[in-house]
Amino acid sequence: MAIHENTLVLDVAPPRAKKRLFPMHLTPFENYMLMDDRPQYPMTFIVTFEFSGNLIRDEFTAAIDEALDRHPLLQAIIQPAKQNRDCWVDAKGLKPNVDWGEIDDPIEFDDGEFIDLRKEIGLRIWIRHDEQRAVVTTQFHHSVCDGIGSYQFLGDVLWYYARRTGDDVLDELPPFDDRVLRNRGRASFAAANYLNEAGKFSKEWAESARLLFWPMTALKRTRKPLMQRQAAVFPGIKSFIFDKEEHRDIRLHAQGLGQTPNDYLLEKLFVAMQRWDREQRIIPLPQTFAVMLPMDLREPGMQFPAANIVTYCFIRRRGRRLNDRDLLVRSLREEITQLKNTRHHTKFMNMIFGAHFYPRTLRTILSGNRCLATAILSNTGDPTKRFYVKLPREKGTLRAGNLTLEEVSGVPPIRPRTRASISIFTYRRRLKISIRCDPNFFDAADTQKLVDTYVSVIRDAMNS
Repeated sequence: MAIHENTLVLDVAPPRAKKRLFPMHLTPFENYMLMDDRPQYPMTFIVTFEFSGNLIRDEFTAAIDEALDRHPLLQAIIQPAKQNRDCWVDAKGLKPNVDWGEIDDPIEFDDGEFIDLRKEIGLRIWIRHDEQRAVVTTQFHHSVCDGIGSYQFLGDVLWYYARRTGDDVLDELPPFDDRVLRNRGRASFAAANYLNEAGKFSKEWAESARLLFWPMTALKRTRKPLMQRQAAVFPGIKSFIFDKEEHRDIRLHAQGLGQTPNDYLLEKLFVAMQRWDREQRIIPLPQTFAVMLPMDLREPGMQFPAANIVTYCFIRRRGRRLNDRDLLVRSLREEITQLKNTRHHTKFMNMIFGAHFYPRTLRTILSGNRCLATAILSNTGDPTKRFYVKLPREKGTLRAGNLTLEEVSGVPPIRPRTRASISIFTYRRRLKISIRCDPNFFDAADTQKLVDTYVSVIRDAMNS
C-alpha cells in the first residue's frame, strides 16, 4: 500500500503477474507491532501443546521443515528494501531455533525473550519430551502472524508428522499460492471504509489515537516483601480448567442472562480486576479498567499462510459502573454486538493505518509506559478447529500419528503496565483459563492468585 497526496493507492499486482513474493512491505498492523516491540516487553506470544506418546525427534523435525515451506513469513526477516522502507525479505536459509531437551529441562534464553526480526526468524520452538510425554512450546513474533496463524502452522506440523508416522487416511492440505500474502493488508483493512467523501484518507485517525491511548488503570502488585518474590520460569503461564459439566453450566448460566459465554467471561474479568484492585489498595481510588480484545477479521472461505488478519478493540468501564450488574451485562452485550458488526471499521485500525504514514507520531503514541489496557483477553475457543484440515479424534481428543494432544495453552503479548494476558480455550469441551502476568512486575504466586481471583468470581456468580 502507498499514500500519495493524502489519497489511498493500492499497489496490487495483476493476477497474471509472475512476481516473486519478497521483498514485501509491512502492513500497518505489522509495522505497529514492530514499533511497539522492546526488549523488556517483546511483541511475542506463546502457544504450548502438550502430548501423550513417544515423540519421534527426526520425524517431528522433518514435519516442522515441511510446514515452514507453506508459511513464507515464518522464513523471513525485516530489512530496508523497496523504496528503502522496512520490508519482509527472504531469510536466505535462516531457520527458526528449535531447542530440544528432557521433559523437565527448563526453557532458558541467551539474550532474553526479545526476538530481533532484523536478524532472526519470528519463531522459536522448544521441545521437551520423554517416552511418554512431549511439551512443544512456541514463541511467535506478532509482526509475523496472529494467534490463528500460529495454530494453522502448528496444525500443518501435526499433519506432516501424522503422515510420517503412519496416518495414511488424511485429508490433503489445501495448496497455497504464496502471492496471496500480498492481499493480507486489504483483508484486515478495508481502505474504502476510511475514506472521506472526497475519496481521501480521513484525518480522524489522530482523534482515534487520542481516544484509544488514554491511560487506563494498571493492576497493583501484591503487598509482599521483595525477598519473598520468586521470578516465574518461562513461559510462566498458570491455568485453571473447568470440566465438561462446569463448562456446560457456565454456558447455560450465561444463556439465562442473555449473554454468550464470551460476554459472560468478559463481564467476570471486569469484576475480577475490580476485586483484585480493592484487595491490593490500602485506600480505594476511583478506577477505570480496560480490556483489549483481539478480533479475527477472516471471512468464510478466506485462506492465507500464517499472517495477521486481526484487529484490536478496547472495552472500558469505570469502577463504579461495575457495581450495577444489570447495567454492566446489558452495556457489554450491546457494545460487543456493535463491535462484531463493525470490526472491519475500528478506531484502532483507523489509528494505526493513519499513523503508519507518520512514524514519529506513532513512536510518540507508543513511547513511555502508558497503561493502554488493564488486561488482554483472547477468546481462542478450540484452536484445533483452526487447522486447515481435520485430524483424527478419539473421544474428543486429537491424534497426530502416535501422539495425542492432551492440553493447549498460550497467551498474547504483554506490553508496559498491562499486567495480565489471558486466553480462554475450549479444547475437549472443557473451559480453560490461561494467564501470564508481567514477569517484570508479578511473580508466579501473583499469577496464581490472579487466576484464583478470576475463577472465584465466576464460581461466586454461578452459586449466587
